[in-house]
Amino acid sequence: MDFGGFTTEDFNVFLIDGLEPRMEALKNTVRPKLEQLGEYSHQRYLL
Repeated sequence: MDFGGFTTEDFNVFLIDGLEPRMEALKNTVRPKLEQLGEYSHQRYLL
């Protein structure tokens, strides 16, 4: 698994004004990491 954890940049998306820009930033920065964690959990615990 290539997950390096969450960074300050990841959390800074919550400081972005406006719902649409914030959601776009979440999709581009945080979501891929959450998907990696989900895949890891699936492989490790559900198989």
